[in-house]
Amino acid sequence: MELNMPTFPFEVSLDVIFQDPESYVDAVFSCLESEFLVLPKGAGFVEYPVFERGYEALKVATAGFSQFDPNKVFPVTVSEPIAIVVLRSMLGFTPPEWGYVTTQKTGVSVTQGFVPKPVYPACRGIRRTSQLLNFIAP
Repeated sequence: MELNMPTFPFEVSLDVIFQDPESYVDAVFSCLESEFLVLPKGAGFVEYPVFERGYEALKVATAGFSQFDPNKVFPVTVSEPIAIVVLRSMLGFTPPEWGYVTTQKTGVSVTQGFVPKPVYPACRGIRRTSQLLNFIAP
């Protein structure tokens, strides 16, 4: 039994691709897979449903991310602490980058352990969280 493997665009000339571009698009798409599915899941890995919960809470508080008011976002970061990670991710900062830029903008020393873990009492770190939000929308 012979396998019918797709021909990829890099295996043929541009003229051949132009004769039937859809088959080459299909060939490329048939081999794509998400790297997310094969990423290692260490201790700091955040499962999608947890991240989504923070994302959706922020979406509601910001009217679909069209209005960023720290007075509305701050309560979300207290009730759903993962929202801080969501904000950082949306802004494209790694944890050290966000800490560095926040320190530069606010004068407050922000280290890796600056924001309390969600297991801590909610009142702990409230001032710190508001300082991070003031960096985003002073």
